[in-house]
This record gives sequence, structure tokens and C-alpha cells, in this order.
Amino acid sequence: ETLLETLPPGTKVYETLTLRDIKKNGPKKGKPKVRVVVKKGPSDVESHSPTIQMSTLRLLLAMAAAKKAKVKGGDFPQAYLNAEQEVYYVYPPKTSRQYDEQGRRIVWALPKALYGGRASGRHWYFTLRKQLLADGFVVSEWDPCLFIKTDKDGNFHYIGVYVDDLIHVYSDEAAYQATVDKFAKVFHGYTDLGTLTEIFNAEVAVTEQSITLTQTRYVDALIEKFLDAESHAKVYTPAESDLLQWVMAAADGTALSAEDHVRYREIVGAILYIATVCRPDISIAVGLLSRALEHPTAKCLEAAKRVLNYLRCTREIGLRWMVGADLQLRGMSDSDWAVVKSTSGYIFMLAQAAIAYISKKQVSIAMSSTESEIMAASLASLEAVFLRGILAELDALQREPTVIGIDNQGAIALSKNYVSNSRTKHIERRHLKIRELVEELKVKPEFLPTDDNPADMMTKPLGKAKFEKFRRFVLNHGA
Repeated sequence: ETLLETLPPGTKVYETLTLRDIKKNGPKKGKPKVRVVVKKGPSDVESHSPTIQMSTLRLLLAMAAAKKAKVKGGDFPQAYLNAEQEVYYVYPPKTSRQYDEQGRRIVWALPKALYGGRASGRHWYFTLRKQLLADGFVVSEWDPCLFIKTDKDGNFHYIGVYVDDLIHVYSDEAAYQATVDKFAKVFHGYTDLGTLTEIFNAEVAVTEQSITLTQTRYVDALIEKFLDAESHAKVYTPAESDLLQWVMAAADGTALSAEDHVRYREIVGAILYIATVCRPDISIAVGLLSRALEHPTAKCLEAAKRVLNYLRCTREIGLRWMVGADLQLRGMSDSDWAVVKSTSGYIFMLAQAAIAYISKKQVSIAMSSTESEIMAASLASLEAVFLRGILAELDALQREPTVIGIDNQGAIALSKNYVSNSRTKHIERRHLKIRELVEELKVKPEFLPTDDNPADMMTKPLGKAKFEKFRRFVLNHGA
């Protein structure tokens, strides 16, 4: 505590609040939590704070399965309070003393970050990073939230950081325990959560045969919030084949009421999160629905609820990586050449399930199917470089070029040859990056028939038989 009147003229003092909530997950689930937060905090500082990429997280889980490693979770309940930063001043929350005995205004001088501050996450990241580097870890060159430690005996310890949650993948129990013991000494309140069971509102199941990532509880919560009993008819695919036409016609259709418009945006945002974490099978449906966010129609809302209903019917499905599987990275790409801007899709597999995938609207109109396919393949090749880089750091060097399956012979030829004619000379250079990567032996385009290309489900809604075939392969969920 200090007195407001003692501060130099012009010193900024920030407001604070006391927030009360119930712990929603973890070992303390159901218990009340109280947190003092600052409103914005100092704004004249850098505020960017990295978090682990989802593809890196999935890669870590796949590596844990393939290497038969242990997987544990860790949590810092009061992470930001451990973060050091320059002293700043705040008014105490209303639940604390506001004035001293003489009636003078009290302020707090804080050398630590508070939740709510613009730069609190950044200060916490660098505080944790400093401790990990001091403990012998190195920061991945590809993902700043992946920390790696190995020794001469071949033991390894990988840590993925998502704000105040840690994912440990390691081989030696004694070395792991030494690391978490240091955490407990240096940081207030560090909790070893044991074998990883949940992360990012998702469930992790670690067995002797596999590691599975699902979002069953999150799906159940969405169903309870957004679906009524009449919407519970069984469906086998997340979208009907004419979803794109509905979305394209939305701008000229009858708009939803303000209430239903908000509801539509909530549903799309929620299922987008599910697609991002562990359900590539709904990616194309979510991507198309996202294109109608500004002017959705009743048909669009019906389609969004269908995706939720599909998730209800497949609520226990998720990505499943097999223990002891090989660590050969393989990818496939595809595109849906349309009159409007096409959709690029790719999938990369490791340990028998997907670790990276995308369904993305292309940035320009393709003049041919070959152009559309080369745009998708180049996008996939960039992801391949990223994944190969991380795998090399994790002692899983890809000694051969990563195969990318493509179902268009023209695109394959264009990726290997410097062709310039009336049908190709206009293609932007960035869409031909794959040529350079082919020459550097980092990727290798190979023909993959459309009927055997799982990336097809990332570009368009498919029929039941073909969709379920690709879903089984990509998610590795069995029958």
C-alpha cells in the first residue's frame, strides 16, 4: 500500500475489480474462486503474448503416442501474479481498504501482473520462458510455446504452453519430477494435474493402445443450450450437398430476426472452436456457414443446427493417435473449383490420425481446376515445412520429402515444372511456392485419386458413404 498523494504528478492509477466465479474444470472443479483484476492496465507497452498452436498440440499428443511417452498436465492457478513487470499503481477493489486512518486515499504499488492487464499475458510468458531456459530447455524455432529438453541418454521432455496450462510429454520420471519441483518452488500455486485428462475444454484419454482427443462435454453443453427435442433426428453428415448454394443466396434472402441472428453467430462460433480443436470432419460445414455471418437466413440457421445435431450423433468421436505408430508425416490436399472463389483443403497425418488440417476460402478466383489445385497444394506445402521443422526438433527428422497427395495431374506437373503459357502465366508467385519446396526435397507431390483423397471432405459436403470412409481414416475412430 501507498498513498495517492505521494505519487509524482501525472502518475496513472488504474481501476480494479473483484470477480467471483465457480471453477469449471480441473481437480478443484465446483469450488469458488475469487480474483482481483485490473481494468486494462498500462497501455504504452507491447502486449502480444503467444500461445501454442493447435497443430503443435496435436503433434505433441501424436508424438507421445508414437514414442510411448508419458503425458501429464500442469496448471498455474494464479499465473499472472508470478509475472514480473515494472511497478504500476492501482486503486484497491471495493472489497479492500480505500482510505487510511487519516482519510487519505490508498493505492497499491504492484510489481507483478494482474489479470485483465493488456500486457499481463506477455509478462507471464517471458517469466515462464526465463525459468524454462534456466532449467535447460530450449525454445522451438517454429512455435514459441514449445519447449524442448533432451539429454545424452536419449531422454526427452517436451512442454507445450497455453497461457497458464502446461502439457508435459516426457520419457524419464525423475527428470520430470525435478522440473515440476522447481516450478513449485519458483511459482506460487503450481499444480501437477497428473496424467493429462483435459485441455482447451477438450478431453484427453490416454490408454495403453492410443491417445484420443474429444470434446464430448463441450458438445453436450451446446446441445443443451441451442437444440430442442425436435432437432434430434439422426443425421450422418454435418451438411447437405447444397449448403454452398444456401450460403451464396443468403445475401438476397430474408434476414433473421435480431435474436436469431445473434443465436446463429453463437452457434457458428462454438462449432468453429470444435472444428479447430479435434473435428476436421465439420470444417467445411463451419467454413461455409461462416461466410453468411453478416446476413444469415432461416436456411443457414437450420444448417448450423444440423451441424450441432451431427455432433450430437457423433459426440464421442475424436482424433485417435496409436501407441507405437510410425512417425512418417504424410499429407494430402484438394480444392473445390467453383464459379466463385474456391475452397482449399489439406490434411496431414501422423501416428494414424490428423495433426493438421484446414478448410479455407481461396483469396482469388481460380481460372481452372489446375490453378485451384496448385493454390491448395502450395498452402499445404507451407504447413508441411512447419510440421517437418517441429518434428526435426523432436528427434523425428523426416529424411525423405513429405508426400502430398493431389488428385489433379495438371497441378502436379505445375508443381514440378516451370511452365509459362496462357493458362498459367497469371498465377501469383506465392501460389507456386511448392515448386521451390519440391526442388529442396521437402515435399513430393504424388497423384492420389479423388475417391481415395480424404482432403476432399475439407472442400465440399459429401454423401454419407464417402464422408464416413474419409472420416474413419482422418480421425482413426474405428467403425
